[in-house]
Amino acid sequence: MREIRKKMKWPIQPIDMFLLPVNVLNGYVTFQGEADFGYCAAKDMHYYGFKNGLHISRLGIIIQYFLFPAHSHDIHSFETMLEEFEGVETDDKNWH
Repeated sequence: MREIRKKMKWPIQPIDMFLLPVNVLNGYVTFQGEADFGYCAAKDMHYYGFKNGLHISRLGIIIQYFLFPAHSHDIHSFETMLEEFEGVETDDKNWH
């Protein structure tokens, strides 16, 4: 997969993040040590789970995905997602 990403020289490579809530059943917390509680200001929603980050090709194919605990701030997740890329511009208010 890394070889594919290195060969891509497209001027625009979309990435995005979305919430991935998981259930808490009768007080039993699933994915202990991996998921966490978080808050999404855009949706005014508290949730337990993950944030999922996707790197998408210009053809709409998922090239790479990331799974972050819900509590992680978008800018830290963004930096992790872009470790191997140069010349990055963002178009998201949460990543500035």
